[in-house]
Amino acid sequence: MAQPYLPPEAPAAPPAPEEITARQRFWKRAIWSSSMLTAFPTLLGIGATVMSMMSAFSDLGASGFGDTEQWSVHIGLLLCPAAIGLTIGFVGLILLVISINRYREARSKLSP
Repeated sequence: MAQPYLPPEAPAAPPAPEEITARQRFWKRAIWSSSMLTAFPTLLGIGATVMSMMSAFSDLGASGFGDTEQWSVHIGLLLCPAAIGLTIGFVGLILLVISINRYREARSKLSP
């Protein structure tokens, strides 16, 4: 009968400090990039939505406010940039959280 409980294997050699600092540097860049990916598309989408709203309201004001079909078309079109910007920003937020966690992992390996 084989033994059901085997002793644990020896842990692998820890990575060299140079490798850890290289990882830290990489994750710092990843944090910076993902924070920009979170902020800029969201702000651009909201800015484009505001500009589209101003344009839509001026067009509808010139032609009259009675046609609800025109309202729905304009509102549907002007919300697209915000939705796209928020979607990209959400992906950037997920990448930001992953980058921060990995950076903390690398930092904890370096400190005793």
